[in-house]
Amino acid sequence: MIARLVALWRSLVHAATRIEGDVRNRTPGNSTSRVQAEIESLRKLASNAAKPTYAVTDTQSSDFESIQVDMAAVSDEVRFVYRDRQGAKSARHVSVQKADDEYFEGFCHLRRDVRTFLFDSIVGKVTRMSTGELLTAGKWRDELLRDAD
Repeated sequence: MIARLVALWRSLVHAATRIEGDVRNRTPGNSTSRVQAEIESLRKLASNAAKPTYAVTDTQSSDFESIQVDMAAVSDEVRFVYRDRQGAKSARHVSVQKADDEYFEGFCHLRRDVRTFLFDSIVGKVTRMSTGELLTAGKWRDELLRDAD
């Protein structure tokens, strides 16, 4: 869900940037500055949205309070093929730091940044770097979470 929100914000920023060129050609100078201010505002929102918070909405609550979802501290280094929301595949090497039933977080050596991944978006087997062991994503998740307890 968080990943979808991040993607939505990024697409809004991209669309606003595209529109900026059209607006510059059609509006007086003072209107352009308002558009540029709005674009900058969207960029700031997108950069803040890119940092996962692991909050979910409690839909049983009448006031939709947010509850914090705790990810277990784990430690593993793995390689796998990952499919993003657009269907593009990429080989990833990740030093895993946290996990829950759906997501795991760790340092992605390809992107050189901490990233959050969906277990269900792993394609094929996961290679555990410490042992060379090949595991399905589900079996790896179960072992990872079991070792965290």
